[in-house]
Amino acid sequence: QPPRRAWPGRQQRPLRIGFIGSFNRAKGAHVLLEALALLGPERPLEVVLYGNPSDDPAYAAQLRRLAAPLPQVRWGGVFASEQVYAVLAQLDLLVVPSLWRENAPLIVLQALASGLPLLLSNVEGMADQVQSGTNALLFPPGDSRALAALIQQLESEPRALAALVNRGGTPRTIEDYGDQLEQLYARLQRK
Repeated sequence: QPPRRAWPGRQQRPLRIGFIGSFNRAKGAHVLLEALALLGPERPLEVVLYGNPSDDPAYAAQLRRLAAPLPQVRWGGVFASEQVYAVLAQLDLLVVPSLWRENAPLIVLQALASGLPLLLSNVEGMADQVQSGTNALLFPPGDSRALAALIQQLESEPRALAALVNRGGTPRTIEDYGDQLEQLYARLQRK
């Protein structure tokens, strides 16, 4: 992927924030919408939620109700996996507000590989994939106030957001994961 350009600042255009994931409660899209509501509809942001409403139709309906008073929200639907980097290239920031432990979500690794800054719930499986303050900022799971404060900080301080751009480093290879698992397994056998 080509190096990511930093957000040019609110004088040029609104901050573009994305959510990419399943529309089910555990993935926490409602936490992002609650944070936006706290910031107010006049906040100059663009927010796109990518996901499939049929994952959980009742939850998707709840998300639509939460988004109704927020003109900055639009729905991106689903996209083919080979389009992920094109979708990420359109964003300035990715929010992954999962409510509990994740299993190293691919979207986090893809965002890191593309140089996209992240706002992540501080849960196992995600928080350990990033360097807080370097390529991501962490917030307590389910804490929409903390998420709103981080969004407000990055939106009002483009330099703070720019400092997180292209800091993802080289993604780990499958061989790296395999080596780590073998080392862990060997340690467990010795106990």
